[in-house]
Amino acid sequence: MVAEVMAMHKLSQRRACGLIGITRRAYQFKVRADRNLKLRKRLRELAEEKRRWGCPLLYQSLKREGFAVNHKRAAVPGRRAVAQAKAAAQESELCASGAAASRARQPGVGVGLRA
Repeated sequence: MVAEVMAMHKLSQRRACGLIGITRRAYQFKVRADRNLKLRKRLRELAEEKRRWGCPLLYQSLKREGFAVNHKRAAVPGRRAVAQAKAAAQESELCASGAAASRARQPGVGVGLRA
């Protein structure tokens, strides 16, 4: 949009951005590739394998695997991965126990009555 205004009215970038109401910094912003993608993926895998591990143990495991990452950079995705793994485990436990509980609540099922 800024480029169109600049071309149509022969204005500088600064003036075109001022007319539209955005900062030049926002206009020049370039999205960078996510440098934590591999880290987050591996943290999620580790958290699913080792559900009882927290961020410090996950970080140590990453270090042993050769990830050169600061513990603070691994902490935030690590906490999210641990929370997601725990939520998935609880959901699967609820689904499994919920199915058994609903079968037990049905009259005549699992009571030992013979037809």
